[in-house]
Amino acid sequence: MCLVPARARAQVAPPPPEDDQSRPRIRVRGLSVNPTVALSNIGVDSNVFNTVVDPKPDFTGTLSPALDAWVRAGRARLAVRGRNDLVYFQKYSSERSVDGGFGARLEVPLNRLTPWAEGGSYSGRQRAGYEIDLRTRRNVNDVGFGLDYRVGDKTSVGFGLHRNETSWNGDAVFFGNSLKQYLDRRGDSATLSYRQDLTVLTTFVVETSAARDRFDFSPERDTDSMRGTVGFDLKTRALIDGSARVGFRRFDVVGGGSESFKGAVVRADLGYVVRGVARLSVQTERDTNYSYERDYPYYVQTGVIGTVTQRVANSWDAQARVGRQNLAYRTRVGLTTATVGRTDKIDQFGVGIGYHLNPTVRVGFNVDKYRRGSPVQRRDYAAYRVGASVTYAQ
Repeated sequence: MCLVPARARAQVAPPPPEDDQSRPRIRVRGLSVNPTVALSNIGVDSNVFNTVVDPKPDFTGTLSPALDAWVRAGRARLAVRGRNDLVYFQKYSSERSVDGGFGARLEVPLNRLTPWAEGGSYSGRQRAGYEIDLRTRRNVNDVGFGLDYRVGDKTSVGFGLHRNETSWNGDAVFFGNSLKQYLDRRGDSATLSYRQDLTVLTTFVVETSAARDRFDFSPERDTDSMRGTVGFDLKTRALIDGSARVGFRRFDVVGGGSESFKGAVVRADLGYVVRGVARLSVQTERDTNYSYERDYPYYVQTGVIGTVTQRVANSWDAQARVGRQNLAYRTRVGLTTATVGRTDKIDQFGVGIGYHLNPTVRVGFNVDKYRRGSPVQRRDYAAYRVGASVTYAQ
């Protein structure tokens, strides 16, 4: 995982770790623990605020300790993940922050039935996705519970309920729009799933879900949605590893603030190892996301990021990555001054090298260029981010 850069997406409560205790670094009776730490982005950000004119450079760095833990007590299994990010800027102290979150999942396997409960929380000042350039405090809380039932040796079905709450700082204003007013919301969802093990490494998955989002201060943005997807989960030893989902979503704006959306949705994160010395990975996504702008309640994000990592020698690797994100905005009902058919485009290009001090420690150096184009004034920007990273047990 240390060979693949983290995606620039909205941070949420971190999911609990998978129940894989094959190589825990610390084991005490029924407790297994894997600590990790990363020192990343140690270098120069040429455009700290992503501004069009007079960009401000600064030296920055992030220290990220994390911990995965598993506890077994009788039939019960508890998995916990915690992470903190200490973000440093040398000149612009207003951008410094301490962010963090945790996630936990409790399972009690019975004969064929496995009840479970999970929850998580995140609080941080990092940018939320590709749209909002402001670093401001955001809190995300998630809780869920459900049942998995094993129909046969290779077949299982599941049901789950989730509640998600998102809130922003009250003083967070970006381009004249209050993030709290337009983005604070509560979401409820119910999911049904069917899983069929095709091989020991490949699982076929069918999922359907119904969800609703209710906004605290902008009820005209309230939505109900239905989603159905099919796909595969592929374990790391498979020829192609990762997961992929393709399906259809109906996204109804019941508050009447904008037109609804019906269309295809995709989410995939796949990797392929070539002859043991090169790894190709692709992450792609198409789905709806809420906008902070009053005139554009939501947008459809379609994006892909491709990465090639080549092992140069026993201890060295080289990497190249390229990506594009398209944000296709939907306008507010009755608005005549908005840019109809607005689509913002964000491009990313990067290269890097890495040296493995040992199997658990890697030192890397990366150069990335980010560029956004938009028909809306002052939303264009370009930035270079040059820096080093050190990861342990990632």
